[in-house]
Amino acid sequence: MPAELLALPNNAGMLRTTLRDDTVLSDVATHKKDLINVAQRLRPEHTCHLILPEDSEQFFQQCRGAGFNVHFTLKWDDDVKWLIRVRQDRGHRIPHEVREADIKSEVATLQRLRAGGISVPEAWLPGYLDDSKDGMPTISPFPFDYFFYTFLQGRPWPIQKTPFYPMRLPEEDIKKYIEAYALHQIKMSHFVLPLNQIRCLQMNKSGEEVGPIITRETFQKPEPPYLLGPFSTQKERYLSHIDITLDYILMGAVGESGPIDSYLWHLEMRELVEHSKILARPITEVYIKHDDEKGDQLLWDDHGKVCGVLDWQWAYTTTKAEAFAAPPLLYESINLFSGENSMTEEENFLIGCYRKYGRPDLGDCVEKGRLYQRLSFIGHWYDFYKKIGFREPFEPDLPSDFHPPLDDVDWQERAKVDQRADDTRLDDGGKEEVAMRAGCDEIANMVFDHIVQQADTSKEGCNTND
Repeated sequence: MPAELLALPNNAGMLRTTLRDDTVLSDVATHKKDLINVAQRLRPEHTCHLILPEDSEQFFQQCRGAGFNVHFTLKWDDDVKWLIRVRQDRGHRIPHEVREADIKSEVATLQRLRAGGISVPEAWLPGYLDDSKDGMPTISPFPFDYFFYTFLQGRPWPIQKTPFYPMRLPEEDIKKYIEAYALHQIKMSHFVLPLNQIRCLQMNKSGEEVGPIITRETFQKPEPPYLLGPFSTQKERYLSHIDITLDYILMGAVGESGPIDSYLWHLEMRELVEHSKILARPITEVYIKHDDEKGDQLLWDDHGKVCGVLDWQWAYTTTKAEAFAAPPLLYESINLFSGENSMTEEENFLIGCYRKYGRPDLGDCVEKGRLYQRLSFIGHWYDFYKKIGFREPFEPDLPSDFHPPLDDVDWQERAKVDQRADDTRLDDGGKEEVAMRAGCDEIANMVFDHIVQQADTSKEGCNTND
């Protein structure tokens, strides 16, 4: 179904299975000479050669730990080393409008950061995406999407972490990582953009920075125009994300394990966002936020210092409050899913680091960051999450009549009654959903059956295409 066509791979744990299909390696090898020609047009005074793995097994080993992208080495005659960063399609390609915007955004972000003194690779668009070159085709001539960037010296620090437990590192290593992360974020805090919108960076022919949000999962439409934004307030951004997620739930694309509960929870979040004064504040300046902070985005030199930052796909501009909230690596734990919002030990240490280096303002962003961290669960609702934890960060802006029961069963029955009857997402004018929220179990079951039927139809369609 359309939602699946847009879904980028989001499970690095499936890497081995994904890469057992060595189509990427085969395609790059087939177009080896063409790729070299494209690269040499960027450095016409030099020649280069493309280094490919000897076989599929070597390719799998080299790509171990990769998720969305794989890399191939270009070696130049003056010993300069580049990488070709190739997107993984995982068996299907998303629409070219999304693919191209995604590549352009990452390259524009790298160029902007590098110009601002942040240690990131120097990046170049392939010719077909470079708007400054007239007469070039706008569709990739290859069966994959890519761009070029320089190789950065340094080693990533793979950190073992599950959502329910803290980082699996000795305490001194955790503190070393957090302090290095804090110093990097302090550098990023000096990189202020005089923009007033939440969006991804792209450059048009005039050099102006424009662009919608480019990300994965439910924050995009299933049909053209696929991409959402830019947004003038956080409220506008999150309401848009919730609304499109509600549509995906009705399609059966997300929330399959509990669509009624998921739908009602998103409606509750919509009400909370609608009443939030913090999220409605006008934006006067923005910062660039890395959107994939798993820990291995930092490169380390032989002296234990951070020497570079990688993986800027999906990075976007946002408010200071969101940009400097702690990353999932530091706040995700079983306590979070149990409804607690108190700072973790890792977050408290990060706050201490900011104060140590004279930036208590960034520490304040960490202390108040749970609002944005909770909102990051839009599109990811599971019934074992404790709802109270998602409500607390919205205080004191809760609606005056907002008094939901703590018990989940009572909450669902109350939600059916409380939610307003202005949601018209179903083809028949929303009558089924309206009846569901009015407390009619029979119609609620019809909505559930509608979602299940949609999902089953989608699965049947996928099976016939195998």
